[in-house]
Amino acid sequence: MITRQLILAGSAVAISAALLMSSGKGDCKNRSWSCLSGKCSPKSAETFDETTKSLIFRLSHQPELMNVEYLKYFIGRPANEKTQQGTLSKTYFWYDGHRQVQYELVLRESAPAQVTDATMVAHLAGQGVTFEQVHATYGAMSRRFFDYNGHPSELFSFAPDTYLSFSSPPGTFRVSQAKITYRGQILKQPDSIDMHAAEDDLLRRAESVSSSETASAEIIPLLRARVKCRPLDAESHLLLARALARQSLIHEAIGEYKIALAMSSGNNEVKEQSLAALKQMKLIRIEPDQSARRNMEIVDNGQHIHVRGLEKKSHKKPNSDNDGKDKDSF
Repeated sequence: MITRQLILAGSAVAISAALLMSSGKGDCKNRSWSCLSGKCSPKSAETFDETTKSLIFRLSHQPELMNVEYLKYFIGRPANEKTQQGTLSKTYFWYDGHRQVQYELVLRESAPAQVTDATMVAHLAGQGVTFEQVHATYGAMSRRFFDYNGHPSELFSFAPDTYLSFSSPPGTFRVSQAKITYRGQILKQPDSIDMHAAEDDLLRRAESVSSSETASAEIIPLLRARVKCRPLDAESHLLLARALARQSLIHEAIGEYKIALAMSSGNNEVKEQSLAALKQMKLIRIEPDQSARRNMEIVDNGQHIHVRGLEKKSHKKPNSDNDGKDKDSF
């Protein structure tokens, strides 16, 4: 009797599974058993970030570009740059908006500024990158192997002593990281042509992202890099202040708004927008008699910044009695 009940229960489960798979519940490509409940993991977007794709392509063809001064134009400065100064073995980290490591750069120097071993890692988890997309960008002429962690990988080489590899955790069918490795003679420094091209590309991308109202934290390093390229440009400080304010980094935003205001002598638009933002933050004190003067005072943590305007002259005729008193006083 018990055996018969078990057989019937097993048949019911099999029929239910077949119905679920045929009805399309779960909407998974492989119709695996984990999808039978209809609670499949969400699909990742089939996108390959253009900045990351371009960066990987350039570094794999020109390993000398694995240089912090060059990379700052694409991904900003590393979070731990100061702690790596004065050592021959350097490891830099860049983080995304969720404080997850997005890029790593490992440099080994035989002497100061003489790099003989360089490795750049770009973490691609969550971008939905597939090997098909990799082949479309880098070609299909690769060597397939398993890395030290047992992950399926593909290896490319576009420059001497330089290798580009993509790896994917087993069963995910998604590329989790890209690694560019160089081991050879001392790498030369990036030339001026590459540096100027990278700076122009940075300014172009900064212009495009600053025109949108997105609250993405990824644009902040880009705008910081623009400020470093143009430290005396009031508009650059204003755009950075807006991005910081949208990320609720209020104290940093206030500082950038102040700098933009201080540098806006020849740009009335930047001046008005900076004043409007500081007024909205309740940091501007306007004197009540606006018809007589346009004096403003910015107060922040006890610091007072006065923004003086032209005072209107009084058109009243002077009192004759007062004039006599004044003449007598002289």
